[in-house]
Amino acid sequence: MWSSDHSENYRQDGYFTRGVKITFDREYFESDNQLIGYRGVGFRDFSVHFMAVDRILTLSPTSVLEIGGARGYVAKKLIARGIPTIVMERSDHCYHTRAVDTFVQHDIEIPPYPFKDKQFDLVFSDSVLEHLHYEHIDDAIKEITRVSKRSLHGVPITDSGQSREEFMGDSTHIIFESREWWKERFAKADPTHVLEISGNIAGDANYQANIPVVSVDGTDLVKLNVGSSINMFYYGWTNTDIVDFSQFAHRERCIFNQHDATTRFPANDEYVNLIFTSHVIEHFTLQESMDFLKECFRMLCKGGHIRIAVLDTEMLMKRCINRELDFLKHIDPGAEKLVCNLDKFHEVTAVRRKQMYDVCNLTHLLKSTGFKDIKQSDPFHSRSDIMEKETIVSYPTISLVMEATKQ
Repeated sequence: MWSSDHSENYRQDGYFTRGVKITFDREYFESDNQLIGYRGVGFRDFSVHFMAVDRILTLSPTSVLEIGGARGYVAKKLIARGIPTIVMERSDHCYHTRAVDTFVQHDIEIPPYPFKDKQFDLVFSDSVLEHLHYEHIDDAIKEITRVSKRSLHGVPITDSGQSREEFMGDSTHIIFESREWWKERFAKADPTHVLEISGNIAGDANYQANIPVVSVDGTDLVKLNVGSSINMFYYGWTNTDIVDFSQFAHRERCIFNQHDATTRFPANDEYVNLIFTSHVIEHFTLQESMDFLKECFRMLCKGGHIRIAVLDTEMLMKRCINRELDFLKHIDPGAEKLVCNLDKFHEVTAVRRKQMYDVCNLTHLLKSTGFKDIKQSDPFHSRSDIMEKETIVSYPTISLVMEATKQ
């Protein structure tokens, strides 16, 4: 076992682990640094999140606090099932790319948590507590037991068969103890707290993830997510992109069809019920955008609904003038390297994009292609209950969201 002060394994500044700087920011979740964090494709809404949801639902919680919930993919699914859920996460990057608006930025290691005593029925975490420092774990456990009646935590434990070498392969990992060690810590904080410690939340489920293939309300609709990249949706959505992401889709059990959105879609007239696209059409020319929206109008059935997210250029212009674009470093790797606000604005709005949009010109574009009932929405709410529960706007803090219908 490690020495009692564990000094050989981490520096006690909260930001360095065995010599590697840890900020749990964009580079951690987007795999810029292959030594830490989510490697390969970065952090996405993986099918394993449904396993976590299934595991939580076996406990029939009335409310959930997910600590270290990153972007909130698990919380999104719980909310869709009618369970009030809040994500508590310290990462600035996760805040700017969050999937839910019930998101509270707070560091797990710092008490007190901004919640009332026993405010939640259940606190949940998965692959989180092992990142805490030993000197802060008791404070964190006291807060978890204070704000909730019970908790479920997926954390690497010595009982699970994982070797210390495997555990230490991730340089952000710190705490590696037995299930009994965790139970003793929680019992010391609150003997009445009901605790479940799992060495593998997904493994404990003991079955393949229960991936829903129809909408949350049970209806079997035709739904199209255009320009998905690897930000794919479940619930029967067909995800499309010009790049072939079929291997990712197969692995994560998503529906995917490779397609260039600037060309005609292989769908009959008035065949599709819902169309979603996030940060795609600003990469098209104006004519390509118009042709694309005409295609969407053709495919949508009467009463069909389209939801479009684009870069909110007007908002960014205002924040540029006020020199308030430093937050872009948490979203865009190009902006992260720049100093001046105008350079950051140009990097985000013009370097890889062909068009800029605001409410006026996007409304005009939708109207000119036949759509009616055109209204501005927000990244977390929609006039369509299915859109609200099943889709995710990629960058909510820099997004303009518009919705329209085919009448």
